[in-house]
Amino acid sequence: MESLESARPGWVGPGAIGLTMAEEERLLLALEDTSRTGVRVAGLRILAAGAGLVVSIVIARALGPTGRGLYALPVAFLGIVMAFSHVGLEGSNLYLAGSGVPLRRLWAVGTAGALIVSALAWIVVAAIGTIAGRGFAAGLPVSWIVIAMTQLPLLLMVFYWTSVLQIEGMFAAAAWATVAGTLANGAAVLLLAVVGDLTPFRVLALTWVTCGATWVLVLRLGMRSGVAGIKPDPALLARAVSFGLRAQLATVFAFLVLRVDQVLVQGVLGFRALGIYAIAVVIAELLWLVTDPFAASLVPHQVHAAGGDERRLGYATARLSLVAAGALCCVTWLLAPYGIRVAFGDAFADATWPVRWLLPGVVAIAAQRPLYAIVTKEGRMGLAAAMNAGALGVNVVLTVVALRTVGVVGAAIASTATYLVLGAGYVLATRRRDVVGWGELVPHRDDLLRLIAGLDPRPAVRERDLGRQESGLAAEACPLCGATDAIRVTSIPYTVIWEGLRSQWHAALSDDVVARHQPGPEAGLVRCARCGLEHFPGAVAGDADFYEQLMANTPYHTDRWEFQIVLPRIEPGMAVADMGCGEGAFVRLAATRAARAVGVDHNTEAIRTLTDGGFEGSSSTFEEFARREGAAFDVVCSFHTLEHLAEPISAACAMRSLLRPGGRLFLSLPNRDRFGRRDDEPLDCPPHHLARWGPHQLEELAARLDLRLVSTHFEDPDLSHARLAAARSSRLLKLLGADEGGLPARAWMRVAVGPRGFRRTLANGKYGRRGIVGHSMLAELERSAR
Repeated sequence: MESLESARPGWVGPGAIGLTMAEEERLLLALEDTSRTGVRVAGLRILAAGAGLVVSIVIARALGPTGRGLYALPVAFLGIVMAFSHVGLEGSNLYLAGSGVPLRRLWAVGTAGALIVSALAWIVVAAIGTIAGRGFAAGLPVSWIVIAMTQLPLLLMVFYWTSVLQIEGMFAAAAWATVAGTLANGAAVLLLAVVGDLTPFRVLALTWVTCGATWVLVLRLGMRSGVAGIKPDPALLARAVSFGLRAQLATVFAFLVLRVDQVLVQGVLGFRALGIYAIAVVIAELLWLVTDPFAASLVPHQVHAAGGDERRLGYATARLSLVAAGALCCVTWLLAPYGIRVAFGDAFADATWPVRWLLPGVVAIAAQRPLYAIVTKEGRMGLAAAMNAGALGVNVVLTVVALRTVGVVGAAIASTATYLVLGAGYVLATRRRDVVGWGELVPHRDDLLRLIAGLDPRPAVRERDLGRQESGLAAEACPLCGATDAIRVTSIPYTVIWEGLRSQWHAALSDDVVARHQPGPEAGLVRCARCGLEHFPGAVAGDADFYEQLMANTPYHTDRWEFQIVLPRIEPGMAVADMGCGEGAFVRLAATRAARAVGVDHNTEAIRTLTDGGFEGSSSTFEEFARREGAAFDVVCSFHTLEHLAEPISAACAMRSLLRPGGRLFLSLPNRDRFGRRDDEPLDCPPHHLARWGPHQLEELAARLDLRLVSTHFEDPDLSHARLAAARSSRLLKLLGADEGGLPARAWMRVAVGPRGFRRTLANGKYGRRGIVGHSMLAELERSAR
């Protein structure tokens, strides 16, 4: 088992085997940044909590237990509606950002999703209210529910936007916005209390102050940081909602686990008991909110972590949360009987023991949050939903029994028991042999030292900055968007690349070719923080000698699946250009349909082969060919070319300038989101490939070229992909611990997925809907007819 401490240089435990010093250092710096940011945001949370506590005291003293209960019910109702209606888009943000989707697109999707979902929620609530009649609001005026519900779209937007700002590393700034909104609300409540005009209805109406002020400030943060996108992408929204709905049940059940006790207290014991218990819940939630920033500060690092790193960081952060929450809860246990009387008055003295019994549950929730992030990033939302649903059922049963037995204290006991069981479930779901487990949750002295070090106001070295320092890549611009802010993904030793080319592709590379194409010991892969393109800064593109030796045993493709999509788009009389045509396999096919078909490639031997066959070809550069020809083509295509180029935008702009108005550009590239891809595939590394593209980078390219992305086509998976997918989804193989490449797994795969079943599943589109796609993708882009 390994903790982050065991990965510290100078103290390497058995679990650190296989980690390089650079990887260990990155893990430790990520944890340092998490703890420092977490402490800063926790300080802001304490400020907001203090302001909220003062407001809560004023409200409790002015309204009494019954008035406090009347105000609490519509607020709890809004929280329940929000839990059911937010469709899990904040979880989608974590998942999609980890796959390279630009943050400004996620912001725009979150905005559109909040408005759509809020409208649907209003319709559903109105329908339920109409059916339920007077009993709908438990005797409260309907206007109270309306005031709460009208805040829903703003709350959802802030919720989604804040998750984007967390990924951008701006969690502290977003926390300031919440503090400002809370202070504004507190000032208004205090003013009404001073003039003696505070009522439950007015307290409820003033929640709009917090909501509106926070919304404005978070929006300003997004605009200033450049992540506030305004053009929602329907396809990305559908993808986000698809993942979010899978996460929705998990989130709904988690929220109900935290809220159902208050509803049950009111139903069994009445509003006065709810007012007492609500004070205990407020105090417990304030303590949890102070420790939650550690889990949230981990998000930027979790997004880009790979392998076991996300688990090491998750468990180390859970320990930090345990230490912080444990210390706060111990102090609260001692001060509760005195603090509640002094703050809220003798009328709320009965809240002391409910507070105390909720404290162990607060510690459990604080430690669980970083582990939930691991499950979310891996997309195992079905498991999370099942565990949270089970916890909800346990909480309901225990709370009902305990309320009738020991009164309001029973709700706190039942809730804490539920939180402890649920926390243990997340440990069982995320532990991994030789990586993390129960031992990594035992606090260390270094955890306390990190929390103390987090009080240092100087900024920590961020993980992304370390990645640049190691490779000297700080000033290298992204070849797609030109941004210089990049996050390190991984490093592949060149020895692994050369050996893979020799063993897998039988490439007889000379020592001279190897020396010219190896700028250092490793090829460092980074991901652009703006557009998500993964590229290898400083890598050398393959030259003519490299490709001559590589292609000696790997001939050009004479048939590709993309050809069958592009060919039907070619009509008689059209002019077609194939950029990077090789020996002209597609040009030969296009010539049978088009009035003119020309191939362009820097390989002079390949062009000579094409022209010797009676077809038109050019060995000019793309830019030279575009300057000479102008907008002379109806269809321009390029199959597997841009990933080989150091300056793909220059080549793509040349292709775009060849298009006539209304013309179409077809670009085919390897899809880095393909199923079963490995980071060290030799043909997906320099000098063969200099960048790794995903579907969302095609959207960025279309925007930069001022072209409309008509559609993106994906290659079908082959039988090996289907069998690998079946193996990875097999609970039996996981239970047995069978390796994917082992004989038992290979035998099971052949039995589970046969050729006929594979063809049938492929035909009905199930593989595509499950995200199991083949090697390549094809973008179809169109120039405006004007």
